[in-house]
Amino acid sequence: MVAAHTNPTRAPFEPVREFLSSLTTYVQEFEKGLQRVKPVGVEVNGVPIATNEEQSHAEHSANVNYIVEKFGYPREDVMQWLSTVGYPEDVGIVDRKVIAQTLEQVVLHLIAAFLFI
Repeated sequence: MVAAHTNPTRAPFEPVREFLSSLTTYVQEFEKGLQRVKPVGVEVNGVPIATNEEQSHAEHSANVNYIVEKFGYPREDVMQWLSTVGYPEDVGIVDRKVIAQTLEQVVLHLIAAFLFI
């Protein structure tokens, strides 16, 4: 999530809009790569969703490689995680429910931290 100050002199609207537009383009390209990767290790009625050939493709996809190389996560973990995530069409639009859920979690963590001090 990206946040900008509400004061237009500290966070002028146009540069923020340009940044979010650019970020949206990158997210959409990343999402296109994910659409070619089927869930690995998932079975329906005992039959794997991805064949060995498809698993091989998933293991070598640019997205998986990037995350493994950049962040050092195990390849299998990355592939499992990528099969469960989704990305917005426009990163400049945030559903109010997402904001409310995020704030709720922050408050719960603060309360828990306060209680266990």
